[in-house]
Amino acid sequence: MIEQIAEISFYKDLYESESARKHQIDNSVQFPTTILTLLIGAFYYILTSEVLDIIKPESILYKAFLVIIISAFVVSIIMTITFLLIMFHNIKNKYKYIPSPENLKERQLLLFEHYTNNHCELKKKEKKRNGIKYSKAEFEKELLEYYIECANNNQMINDRRLKEYYYTRTLLMISIISLTLMVSIILTQNI
Repeated sequence: MIEQIAEISFYKDLYESESARKHQIDNSVQFPTTILTLLIGAFYYILTSEVLDIIKPESILYKAFLVIIISAFVVSIIMTITFLLIMFHNIKNKYKYIPSPENLKERQLLLFEHYTNNHCELKKKEKKRNGIKYSKAEFEKELLEYYIECANNNQMINDRRLKEYYYTRTLLMISIISLTLMVSIILTQNI
């Protein structure tokens, strides 16, 4: 029934826009990866420098707060990396694509052959005409189903990947705030 009321071009456009969206999501990984690299580098510098040795042993409150901040930073970095990997490599789901052109051509020929051979009562010329007519209609119906199924699946995957990207950005903000607090605590202790 859907093939009678649907415009195949609409679903084809949806399919193509989800494919384009997939590439946009893939390209969006560069920014969080750069920020992540900078944060890990800054954290490594803080840990390997002598700045942490300056904190006085009698300031237990500062040390406890610093340990909490460092823990929050490490956990948020690990979670950020996890969400980034899930988002970029799309571990959970797989995109769907329409069959290859070769497979589509074979299917069209098979449909033509089927509809041509199933009209025994008609003359050869009419068999061919009906075979073309019915095979075209059936092929368009199948192609419409491919577009609907693939576009729907790909849209759900893209939506999930964008949600994971949102979590990645949120966790990066937590990491930045944690690193800023860490540096603030170290600087205020040294004053």
